[in-house]
Amino acid sequence: MSVEKFDVLSPVGAPSVKRLPSAPRVADLDGKTICEVSNGMFQADTVLSTFGELIKERYPTARVIPWTELPVSSILGNIEKSSKELSDAYRQKGCDAVIASTGA
Repeated sequence: MSVEKFDVLSPVGAPSVKRLPSAPRVADLDGKTICEVSNGMFQADTVLSTFGELIKERYPTARVIPWTELPVSSILGNIEKSSKELSDAYRQKGCDAVIASTGA
């Protein structure tokens, strides 16, 4: 009995972007500026508003920048432009940390 051999290709492919390490986490939120970022999905505004209120209660010296003052984050459209807009906004607002919500 002869055995046939087939070449098989993976449908996954190689990563198309270089992965970068995440920024280190802040040790404490006291006195920090926390920016809320929404992707505009269902209930993201409710989730972010709730987290913002909880942070203010637990860390009274923290400053929370509401999601309404930052660009909406989206993977739709021009990702590089969206990333640059967010990065610029983070610098402008002095963000030490970001809370991102993807909605329900």
